[in-house]
Amino acid sequence: MKPRGFALAVVLWVLAGLAVVAATVASLTHDSAKSIQQLRQRVTTERAVIDTRARIALLMTTGTPTTHSYFSPGGVVFADNRPLSVNEGHAVEVQDLSGLINLTKPEHQRLTQVLMACGAKEDQVASLIDALEDYQDVDHNKRLNGAEAQEYRDAKAPPPRNNPLMSGDELWRVMGFGSIKTSWEKARCGDLVTVHGEGVFNRNTAPAELLVADGMDLATARAYVQSRRDGLADPLSQERKSSDRSNVFAWEGTSFVGPVARVRHHLQSVEWCPSYVLELNTTQAGGPVLVKESLAETCEPLKSKPLHSLPPPAFVRKDDDSTSPDATPRLPFSLR
Repeated sequence: MKPRGFALAVVLWVLAGLAVVAATVASLTHDSAKSIQQLRQRVTTERAVIDTRARIALLMTTGTPTTHSYFSPGGVVFADNRPLSVNEGHAVEVQDLSGLINLTKPEHQRLTQVLMACGAKEDQVASLIDALEDYQDVDHNKRLNGAEAQEYRDAKAPPPRNNPLMSGDELWRVMGFGSIKTSWEKARCGDLVTVHGEGVFNRNTAPAELLVADGMDLATARAYVQSRRDGLADPLSQERKSSDRSNVFAWEGTSFVGPVARVRHHLQSVEWCPSYVLELNTTQAGGPVLVKESLAETCEPLKSKPLHSLPPPAFVRKDDDSTSPDATPRLPFSLR
């Protein structure tokens, strides 16, 4: 090979090597920049969630419970799962857990309706409810259609804990519930139940699906929930009146929000929704508010722009603002 041709080959090899090095450096730089961007996004999201959680906890602890909100000197937090704007690109939904079905204290008729709507066949319902109660009670006596330790051994499954469910995911350890898991999750039935709270039912914060289970027809339930979010609905009667067509089975419930709420965040900056449960605490260590079941969920985007806002940190209610006349203080931290 002539010296001139050899030099050209060397130059080409050097240029090829430099191109590979440049491409590698560019790729590493891009990956590093992307990682830094994701880290900043995560920190920003966590800060927004923590700040908002603290605001909601403060408003709950200083608030007077009404039919569908916590009425605090720092503002009103609506607890019927209506979207509340926090700032641009960030909204929350606060759900009073008294408006959901408590799986640790199941009310059979209402739970029956929900199970059938969530994929259970009519002939499955009795066994599912009995198995749920057998799983949580302290004895080892099997109900008629239930399951105790022997049935779990036969199925090569972990035995029942004989204690109340600790989380929503523990439901899938209960005998028989695995058969409806797919339809349950497809219908998002996890949003209708809880394992926290007092076990009473507040129809004024219940979603439309549970109002249907409580006796309303679907159109009426949806219209009521929408008017509630628009601020037009009157509280639903909680008394046992046969003339109350919205409660044809005369089931009872509470008229006020309870001390436990689920909070779900919707942020435009992330594809998942942080959620957790806030519980006002007077009997356990850990401070006035306990945080439970912190999750990062996949969730549907909000269908409409929030009509209401979460009160900002500096907000102070005017002295002439009064609580609803039917709001009886129940929380231990009320400042009224």
